[in-house]
Amino acid sequence: MEKYKRIFAEQILGTPPKAPIALYDVLISRIPMEVYSFLRLHSKFSSPNVYTSTWSLKHAYDQRPEFTINYLSDLSAVFQKPDYISLPRFGDRGDFIFFRKFRERKFLACPLEICVKDYGEVPFCVTFFPTRPSYIKKSTIIWSREGGAIPPS
Repeated sequence: MEKYKRIFAEQILGTPPKAPIALYDVLISRIPMEVYSFLRLHSKFSSPNVYTSTWSLKHAYDQRPEFTINYLSDLSAVFQKPDYISLPRFGDRGDFIFFRKFRERKFLACPLEICVKDYGEVPFCVTFFPTRPSYIKKSTIIWSREGGAIPPS
Protein backbone atom coordinates (compact mmCIF):
# COMPACT_ATOMS: atom_id res chain seq x y z
CA MET A 1 0.00 0.00 0.00
CA GLU A 2 1.30 3.43 -0.90
CA LYS A 3 2.25 5.52 2.11
CA TYR A 4 -0.28 8.30 1.51
CA LYS A 5 -3.12 5.73 1.47
CA ARG A 6 -1.90 4.18 4.72
CA ILE A 7 -1.61 7.59 6.39
CA PHE A 8 -5.11 8.47 5.21
CA ALA A 9 -6.53 5.21 6.59
CA GLU A 10 -4.71 5.52 9.93
CA GLN A 11 -4.93 9.25 10.68
CA ILE A 12 -7.74 10.85 8.67
CA LEU A 13 -10.47 8.32 7.87
CA GLY A 14 -13.33 8.61 10.36
CA THR A 15 -12.19 11.89 11.91
CA PRO A 16 -14.80 14.62 12.48
CA PRO A 17 -14.66 17.70 10.19
CA LYS A 18 -11.92 20.19 11.07
CA ALA A 19 -10.42 17.79 13.63
CA PRO A 20 -6.72 18.43 14.33
CA ILE A 21 -4.23 16.08 12.64
CA ALA A 22 -0.44 15.77 12.46
CA LEU A 23 0.82 17.96 9.62
CA TYR A 24 3.50 16.67 7.28
CA ASP A 25 4.23 16.03 3.62
CA VAL A 26 3.84 12.63 2.00
CA LEU A 27 4.93 11.28 -1.39
CA ILE A 28 2.08 10.41 -3.78
CA SER A 29 3.79 9.48 -7.03
CA ARG A 30 6.48 10.25 -9.61
CA ILE A 31 5.87 12.14 -12.83
CA PRO A 32 7.19 10.18 -15.87
CA MET A 33 10.48 11.58 -17.22
CA GLU A 34 8.91 12.57 -20.57
CA VAL A 35 6.30 14.71 -18.78
CA TYR A 36 8.76 15.97 -16.16
CA SER A 37 11.21 17.15 -18.86
CA PHE A 38 8.41 18.97 -20.67
CA LEU A 39 7.09 20.66 -17.52
CA ARG A 40 10.56 21.89 -16.60
CA LEU A 41 10.39 24.07 -19.73
CA HIS A 42 7.44 25.89 -18.12
CA SER A 43 8.46 25.95 -14.46
CA LYS A 44 11.49 25.26 -12.31
CA PHE A 45 11.25 22.37 -9.95
CA SER A 46 13.89 20.02 -8.72
CA SER A 47 12.21 16.62 -8.60
CA PRO A 48 9.66 14.51 -10.47
CA ASN A 49 8.30 13.35 -7.09
CA VAL A 50 4.78 14.64 -6.35
CA TYR A 51 3.83 15.29 -2.74
CA THR A 52 0.74 16.23 -0.82
CA SER A 53 0.20 17.17 2.79
CA THR A 54 -1.90 15.54 5.44
CA TRP A 55 -3.74 18.87 5.60
CA SER A 56 -4.73 18.58 1.89
CA LEU A 57 -5.92 15.01 2.37
CA LYS A 58 -7.93 16.02 5.44
CA HIS A 59 -9.42 19.00 3.61
CA ALA A 60 -10.53 16.78 0.70
CA TYR A 61 -12.03 14.30 3.16
CA ASP A 62 -13.89 17.05 5.06
CA GLN A 63 -15.33 18.47 1.82
CA ARG A 64 -16.27 15.19 0.08
CA PRO A 65 -15.80 12.18 2.37
CA GLU A 66 -17.38 9.55 0.11
CA PHE A 67 -15.62 10.82 -3.01
CA THR A 68 -12.25 10.94 -1.22
CA ILE A 69 -12.62 7.38 0.07
CA ASN A 70 -13.67 6.05 -3.36
CA TYR A 71 -11.09 7.84 -5.51
CA LEU A 72 -8.02 8.20 -3.31
CA SER A 73 -6.63 5.03 -4.89
CA ASP A 74 -6.72 6.74 -8.34
CA LEU A 75 -4.63 9.69 -7.19
CA SER A 76 -1.15 8.33 -7.97
CA ALA A 77 -2.29 7.22 -11.47
CA VAL A 78 -3.20 10.81 -12.36
CA PHE A 79 0.48 11.76 -12.12
CA GLN A 80 1.96 8.51 -13.44
CA LYS A 81 -0.24 8.40 -16.58
CA PRO A 82 -1.99 11.75 -17.14
CA ASP A 83 -4.33 12.10 -20.11
CA TYR A 84 -4.02 15.90 -20.19
CA ILE A 85 -2.08 18.66 -18.48
CA SER A 86 -3.34 22.23 -18.60
CA LEU A 87 -2.46 25.63 -17.28
CA PRO A 88 -4.85 26.78 -14.56
CA ARG A 89 -7.87 28.75 -15.67
CA PHE A 90 -8.49 32.19 -14.19
CA GLY A 91 -9.15 31.74 -10.49
CA ASP A 92 -7.91 28.13 -10.40
CA ARG A 93 -5.22 27.18 -7.93
CA GLY A 94 -1.89 25.70 -8.93
CA ASP A 95 0.75 25.95 -11.64
CA PHE A 96 -0.58 23.00 -13.67
CA ILE A 97 -3.67 20.81 -13.61
CA PHE A 98 -3.32 17.08 -14.32
CA PHE A 99 -6.34 15.19 -15.68
CA ARG A 100 -6.96 11.47 -15.99
CA LYS A 101 -10.10 9.73 -17.22
CA PHE A 102 -11.23 7.30 -14.58
CA ARG A 103 -14.86 6.26 -14.86
CA GLU A 104 -17.52 6.65 -17.50
CA ARG A 105 -17.17 10.19 -18.86
CA LYS A 106 -15.57 11.73 -15.80
CA PHE A 107 -12.03 12.87 -15.15
CA LEU A 108 -10.06 13.29 -11.96
CA ALA A 109 -8.43 16.73 -11.86
CA CYS A 110 -5.41 17.41 -9.66
CA PRO A 111 -4.00 20.95 -9.43
CA LEU A 112 -0.24 20.91 -8.94
CA GLU A 113 1.56 23.77 -7.25
CA ILE A 114 5.34 24.19 -7.18
CA CYS A 115 6.28 24.75 -3.52
CA VAL A 116 9.60 25.65 -1.93
CA LYS A 117 10.43 23.11 0.77
CA ASP A 118 13.57 22.19 2.70
CA TYR A 119 14.22 19.52 0.08
CA GLY A 120 13.88 21.82 -2.96
CA GLU A 121 11.20 23.22 -5.26
CA VAL A 122 8.80 20.32 -5.60
CA PRO A 123 5.38 19.70 -7.14
CA PHE A 124 2.54 19.50 -4.62
CA CYS A 125 -0.96 18.16 -5.21
CA VAL A 126 -3.09 20.74 -3.43
CA THR A 127 -6.45 19.02 -3.97
CA PHE A 128 -8.31 16.68 -6.32
CA PHE A 129 -11.83 16.74 -7.67
CA PRO A 130 -14.08 15.12 -10.27
CA THR A 131 -14.74 17.00 -13.49
CA ARG A 132 -16.28 16.53 -16.92
CA PRO A 133 -14.73 16.83 -20.40
CA SER A 134 -16.34 20.28 -20.81
CA TYR A 135 -14.06 21.64 -18.05
CA ILE A 136 -11.00 20.36 -19.90
CA LYS A 137 -12.18 21.82 -23.23
CA LYS A 138 -12.31 25.27 -21.60
CA SER A 139 -8.74 24.87 -20.29
CA THR A 140 -5.44 25.66 -22.02
CA ILE A 141 -4.06 22.16 -22.66
CA ILE A 142 -0.26 22.14 -22.86
CA TRP A 143 0.29 18.37 -22.96
CA SER A 144 -1.80 15.34 -23.90
CA ARG A 145 -1.12 11.61 -23.86
CA GLU A 146 -1.91 11.32 -27.58
CA GLY A 147 0.11 14.26 -28.82
CA GLY A 148 2.69 15.10 -26.18
CA ALA A 149 3.44 18.82 -26.07
CA ILE A 150 0.68 21.00 -27.53
CA PRO A 151 2.02 24.12 -29.28
CA PRO A 152 0.33 27.41 -28.35
CA SER A 153 -2.33 28.51 -30.82
